[in-house]
Amino acid sequence: MMGCNCGGGRRIIVHEVRNGGRTKRFLTEAEARREVERNGGDYVPISQVAK
Repeated sequence: MMGCNCGGGRRIIVHEVRNGGRTKRFLTEAEARREVERNGGDYVPISQVAK
């Protein structure tokens, strides 16, 4: 019998830097924060369901 995977699936965090109209994604928070220090913008962690 297989369990239902509807709801509590594994989640990942995508690290985004938004600067003006541009959005860049990074694998780690450290990379994203370094980009903010260099070029400005806003760091935004995004939670997504892993595929």
